[in-house]
Amino acid sequence: MTIDTLHGPWAWAPKARYAQAARAGGLIFTGGIGPFGDQGKLIAPFGAGLANTASRNVYVSDMDVYREFEAVRQEILTAPHPASTVVKAGLLPDGMRIEINAVARAEASRVEADMLADGPPGSQGE
Repeated sequence: MTIDTLHGPWAWAPKARYAQAARAGGLIFTGGIGPFGDQGKLIAPFGAGLANTASRNVYVSDMDVYREFEAVRQEILTAPHPASTVVKAGLLPDGMRIEINAVARAEASRVEADMLADGPPGSQGE
């Protein structure tokens, strides 16, 4: 198996010492980037869109930024939502208030799964 990598459409991207997106098998990973639109640009060449994301990590400069992010997320992403983690981070690049990385799979779609009868995995001491 190969890992296909690409740089984003930004002037700084080719000089960066990392790929802004990579595909390994059917999974697509993005590096930390800014807005949702940029994320969509990165996964589109691999045949995916925001609706194909399975998880997302969000790093914010402060919780006010997170509240702004939540408002935008409500407009852009539809239920069922991807798994998500939000972290207040002090090491964002200068001027950056939010950074997002995601995992997606082309041709996959999110569906609401039924809760297990005994609760989430691991809740019964497993």
